[in-house]
Amino acid sequence: FSRKFYIAQWFRDTTLETEKAMKSQKDEESSDGTHHSKEIETTGQIMHRAESRKKFLRSIIKTTPSQFSTLKMNSDTVDYDDACLIVRYLASMRPFAQSFDIYLTQLDMQRGVHGRLMDNSTSVREAAVELLGRFVLCRPQLAEQYYDMLIERILKLVNETFQKLWFTPTPHNDKEAMTRKILNITDVVRTVDT
Repeated sequence: FSRKFYIAQWFRDTTLETEKAMKSQKDEESSDGTHHSKEIETTGQIMHRAESRKKFLRSIIKTTPSQFSTLKMNSDTVDYDDACLIVRYLASMRPFAQSFDIYLTQLDMQRGVHGRLMDNSTSVREAAVELLGRFVLCRPQLAEQYYDMLIERILKLVNETFQKLWFTPTPHNDKEAMTRKILNITDVVRTVDT
């Protein structure tokens, strides 16, 4: 089904390209009639190329999967890796792939992530940090854009950790626990000062 889908997409793209080329030539012809003979020749070439593409695509779509796998390897067939590369390229040329950044901007990801980083639920905050980490790894140029958010989140986590470690009440008369807390505080202050 996926093979037939892409063949149908290519067929449609060929038709649209031909219509677009014909329309642009008609527009040029109406604005400047001096190159009329060249345009007719070019139109003929466009039509011939489109028809040869369509003929090729029709022949491929008529080939059943079993026939497709038993074809001899020649210049008209491609191996699996080349097919994957071709499909990735063609998929990247589709309108959605080309306008992904526009859609991402419309979704206002930055504000959404910032809100999730400050969420009350720990699991939501952790998921937001993980998502943001993956996103920045894929697009390192965005690290600067999200830097302030991450620093803010880390600062609140550090403050929260130190507050729990240092200022949580110790059990009554546990001088050893109190001494450990005091030593931890003085060690951290000494380390920060140096």
